[in-house]
Amino acid sequence: MTYNKKDEIFAANAVLCILVMFIHISSMPITSLQKDSIAYLSVFIPWRLSSFVVQAFIFLSATKLFMNGIEEINYRKYYTSRLKKIVIPYIIWVIVYYIYFCYENYFTFNISRLIKEMALGTLVSPFYFIITIIQFYALMPLWRKIYKSSNIVLLVLISLAITIIFGQYFPKILNYVAGGYTFRYNDRVFTTYMIYWTLGAICGLNYDKFTCIMRNKHWLISISFLILAIVDVYFAYRVFAHEKSVSFLETFHVLYCLSAIMLLMNICQIIKKIKILNMIGKVNYSIFLSHCLVIFITNKNLYLNGVTSIKDKYIISILSVYGITLSCCLACGYIKNIIINKQPNKNIMEE
Repeated sequence: MTYNKKDEIFAANAVLCILVMFIHISSMPITSLQKDSIAYLSVFIPWRLSSFVVQAFIFLSATKLFMNGIEEINYRKYYTSRLKKIVIPYIIWVIVYYIYFCYENYFTFNISRLIKEMALGTLVSPFYFIITIIQFYALMPLWRKIYKSSNIVLLVLISLAITIIFGQYFPKILNYVAGGYTFRYNDRVFTTYMIYWTLGAICGLNYDKFTCIMRNKHWLISISFLILAIVDVYFAYRVFAHEKSVSFLETFHVLYCLSAIMLLMNICQIIKKIKILNMIGKVNYSIFLSHCLVIFITNKNLYLNGVTSIKDKYIISILSVYGITLSCCLACGYIKNIIINKQPNKNIMEE
């Protein structure tokens, strides 16, 4: 098996898939455990540390997209590719989840509700990311124009300002301007994540230089991450466990996410030759779309079998969700690769 500069991208996607599953599996103990218990803290710390996954997925998407330069592209081919790889699988899985919820009598089938849930990404918690990334993909002509000749430092500063302002204050501004209107979907508007997309694009356009910096500055990256992680977890714990008000937490969390992304890319330079990570990274989108269904089914069976211990439910969920999701997605990816592409090592899922 040969390796190329995308191997660390696949490794990073694999790590993020593992973390995103952990986040959603851990929602049960996070909401059920006593907030002042050691058990809660032991779950909360890795849960909070994993909270950069969406930002990292956006960063990696931009990196891959701009890795081959910013030359002229065939927009018809580009948009067709996004439709086939991102939008259609998303639509299929939304329908699957919706049918499952109807079957379980969470609600009755309603086509208008299905379309609304699909458009807003509200049916299953991680789907807001897909709505966000579709916006970035749709605006490709704008990004090509902006990133082609703009000053890098200015781009980063403007993107950071947009992320902070729109990520935290846009709903309040809209509420004030619109006379009390409450905007609940700010977490799926692309402006909330501009800094991650911009940095991803810059890194993709200068990828060799970027990886060189990662290797040479690994101690600085590691120390910065450690400091930011400790502060972020401390104040997040005060907010989540003790309901304290920390006004600067969201702004600070942006810095933590950036440091976590840099550390992830640094680590993936080292672990990129681990074959299983490469395999998981190539089916990361399938894992992202499907794992919550496994969580729902697992939780139902735990309930039907009378499992009430939070510890037991958590352990069984971890084993079940990771085991079933990873094995099924890897098997389906391998079969699809053989049947359609006749090349087992071909990159079947890069998004």
